Amino acid sequence: METTNLQAGQAAGGCIVLVGASVRALAFAVLRAGWSPWCVDLFADADLRAVAACQRITSEDYPYRLAEWLACRTPKRAPVMYTGRLENHPQVLHRIHQVRPLWGNDAATVRAARDPQRLQLALSRWNFPFADWSYSCADIPTDGSWLVRGPRGVQRWRGQRVAAKPAYWQRYVAGEPASAVYVADSQHCVLLGATWQLVGVPFCQAREFQWCGNVGPMPCSPELRTKLLRLGEGLTREFGLRGIFGVDFVLQGDMPWVTEINPRYPASLEVLELALGLSWFPMHAEVFPGGACADANPGTELSRPLYVGKAVLFTSRPVKFRAGVLTDWAPMLTPWLTRFDVALADVPEDSALISAGAPLLTVLAQAETLEACQLKLQQAAHAVYSLLEKSD
Repeated sequence: METTNLQAGQAAGGCIVLVGASVRALAFAVLRAGWSPWCVDLFADADLRAVAACQRITSEDYPYRLAEWLACRTPKRAPVMYTGRLENHPQVLHRIHQVRPLWGNDAATVRAARDPQRLQLALSRWNFPFADWSYSCADIPTDGSWLVRGPRGVQRWRGQRVAAKPAYWQRYVAGEPASAVYVADSQHCVLLGATWQLVGVPFCQAREFQWCGNVGPMPCSPELRTKLLRLGEGLTREFGLRGIFGVDFVLQGDMPWVTEINPRYPASLEVLELALGLSWFPMHAEVFPGGACADANPGTELSRPLYVGKAVLFTSRPVKFRAGVLTDWAPMLTPWLTRFDVALADVPEDSALISAGAPLLTVLAQAETLEACQLKLQQAAHAVYSLLEKSD
């Protein structure tokens, strides 16, 4: 596939600006691909600062002043790629796109892909199920059989007062929560793989339905793989999706019930990178500012018997973080640490104050079986909480 001059410059070590609530995982992928990230997020964690240019943006400026902030504080003319939460602010993406090249889905695409009505119509055209939903809570049962989905996450609906304006209500669907990741050129896509989601896991101190990680790769039957490929193709063409995107779904047998599209870099992709030795960033870059999706071989679950788990740990109480206590026990993940037993990521600066309910850090584990990988995650989470408790 041909490479534009801009892309050739990037591949030779040019700069790309990464923005979002947390960009560490994306920055590591960019570095592994030989590119230079300039990072802007809410945390500026120690492991990110150690390897890349990084600035912390305050909650007062994020996200609504982000475009103006980027215009005066980051390298001129560098393209921008965004991560999680900004898909909830398409107006911000529009303003960023006015001042910088956007290497991701634009505001119009994001609005369409995040609209449950548009999503339901698209899925029906491709014969995929989508749970009943409503913009209004009128006549919605309050027995917990429905969920309320909003910008602050997902809750079981019991008629409670919702602090933030919810996006919509939707019937709960039982099954295995999972994620699939694709790279697309607005007409066609490549399925990079799938993972199981960790949602509301007690050992992460996460709330019910709160995303707290992924484990994978998830082996797919031929039937499921065919459905996921068809799903990705249908969503790509319906919404004109470009570059990396993720789809969250609940798996019932071999049928994926889609819950949402993440039209940007999804956190689950780091699991596939580490498990499969997957280098996806050049494929993403080749789509912008034009071109077609690479016909790449992203790997297969059977080629390397390695499972990777990623768990985001939360705090149930305020914590004063003591970095040395943990980094003496397990290494911090770096972009070039591909083989490890247990590693830490998204590590706060020493003495940082972590508020109750906030993300603390991420633990990653590798193992040759799924069961061993899950056990390592649980043991690592227990060790982190125990060590921090003793350090108080």
